[in-house]
Amino acid sequence: MIGELARTPRFQGAGSPQVNPVRVDNALEALELLFEPGYLLSGEPDATLLDAAAAAAAEVVVVFLGLPEGEESEGLDRRHLDLPAVQLDLLKAIAEANQNVVVVGGLVVLLRVKSVR
Repeated sequence: MIGELARTPRFQGAGSPQVNPVRVDNALEALELLFEPGYLLSGEPDATLLDAAAAAAAEVVVVFLGLPEGEESEGLDRRHLDLPAVQLDLLKAIAEANQNVVVVGGLVVLLRVKSVR
């Protein structure tokens, strides 16, 4: 399992729709699989995280992708439909190393990653 959003799920925007849940489950704890964060939620590049995630050997790689909190909010118009560049770079690196990739999350645009089935 790769992707910080597996450990730190994002399930709402900011502004008036914000709720304060009494409990939040996450995929990392629920599935108990090997885990690499792969990227920072801030969107800053981290070569160490990218390299570790791309090198993760598994029969199937489950990758959690999505928009960070600052990318969408009430009263904020988005200028594009892309996932953050660090997440797309991660997905490309994983797809080059493993043909069995499952993507979970807020998929926006994945058409540029041709190696993902």
